[in-house]
Amino acid sequence: MAEYDNTQKIAPFLDKHLLLQLLDHALEQKVRARAARTHAPTHTRRADGSLPARARAPREQVYDEKQVLQAQLNLLKKTKLIDAALEKHKAIHKTDEVPADMKDLRTNAVQQLKELKADCKQLLTVIEDPALAKMRAEKPSEGKESTKASLEKAFKETLMQLVDKNGIEDAHVDALYKYAKLHYECGNYGMAEGSDKMGAGEYLPIFRILCKEKTGNADGALSALWGKLATDILLEQWDEAFDDVKELRDFVDAKTFRDPLQQLQQRSWILHWVIRWPLKIHYNIHEMYIYTHAYIYANACTSIHMHTHVCAHRHTHTHTCTHIHARAHTHRTHTQTHTHTHTRTRTRARARAHTHTRTREVSSALKSLLPYE
Repeated sequence: MAEYDNTQKIAPFLDKHLLLQLLDHALEQKVRARAARTHAPTHTRRADGSLPARARAPREQVYDEKQVLQAQLNLLKKTKLIDAALEKHKAIHKTDEVPADMKDLRTNAVQQLKELKADCKQLLTVIEDPALAKMRAEKPSEGKESTKASLEKAFKETLMQLVDKNGIEDAHVDALYKYAKLHYECGNYGMAEGSDKMGAGEYLPIFRILCKEKTGNADGALSALWGKLATDILLEQWDEAFDDVKELRDFVDAKTFRDPLQQLQQRSWILHWVIRWPLKIHYNIHEMYIYTHAYIYANACTSIHMHTHVCAHRHTHTHTCTHIHARAHTHRTHTQTHTHTHTRTRTRARARAHTHTRTREVSSALKSLLPYE
């Protein structure tokens, strides 16, 4: 990996499927660097066609392609993305032969899906009921939270009525989670446009409702929230993902954890999962998290390497907001806001430094915690 890259530090906080996206980005950087060297302007080249040192892509910033491909393959072997793993193996080894340990992976995954589907068949019949299917197809009016809330309430009431009518037990609910998780591991993140085939993104919200209304499984509801957030990120459904993060934040802040370090860890995962989102979403994310004491504390305790990313996005956000403000208001108002922004930035910088100084001993304790699975 590149010498100054944070991928290895960020990786323990990410789901395997999200980490695959990060490695894809590493390969894209390799291609872009190669293209930049190849298509550099003529006037920057020497007479012999070579590039001066300042025009070359820094060597320490370029990823080793074989190393990244091998890292992807190793990661794919830990998922159920069988076809992707086979293609990656063929690309690395330049062969069409499949190793013995990978031959039966697809057969095993299909068999597991069949078994789990049989375990929760009674509940799947409820989920596929025409009344619920019609409600899922309804979309709330854009910008109307009341309409969205009323649709969700009606869906939940109808679901619970059908659950009670069909005698659904806790075992069926637990089997549904395993079934949804396996769909996620196989890459079936959600219903494709124009298709009626459900995926993890449709099963997990139903599982969460049943956890809250029937089984009282708070840990299961939290896992379902993380899974739903992952599917929306992977499908690039940013508006839904933003709603997921708000729900996840409220859940993590309200839940009583057996170990306080677990709550700190959950907040740190949230920071890592949203840091690479599009900038238009980052503006709202930063107001929700980066400027609150709880998340500054989590950042300082568990992920000092994130300060660079946070400060970079903080600078972009401040610059953009100040520019818009200057166009809409008088010079005097702009000056006041600019001064206030810099004062707030200095205050938060001091808070981060103070928090980091007081929590170094917590960081060492957090090394024993495992990343979310």
